[in-house]
Amino acid sequence: MGKRRSSRDSYKSKGERRNVSKKWTKLMKRERSYEDRLLAQFEAYLKLKNVVLTVPNPSKNATNKPFIKVPASDYWRLSKNDKSKTS
Repeated sequence: MGKRRSSRDSYKSKGERRNVSKKWTKLMKRERSYEDRLLAQFEAYLKLKNVVLTVPNPSKNATNKPFIKVPASDYWRLSKNDKSKTS
């Protein structure tokens, strides 16, 4: 007789829960400095990735939103000649 395949061989996780504790994730995030994050964002922008920056809100009337998210392409502008040099 042939060997039956068990259900655990083909089991796929639903991805509902974390595989790393929240405290370790927070610890790693705190160790990364602001400069490291900014450098990584700028390198991604130079690779023409879709980077979103969090900047102080220029509108002083919207006091419930002290920071807003802005596409990096609007915030950091490179000329067409600069973009062709990076690729």
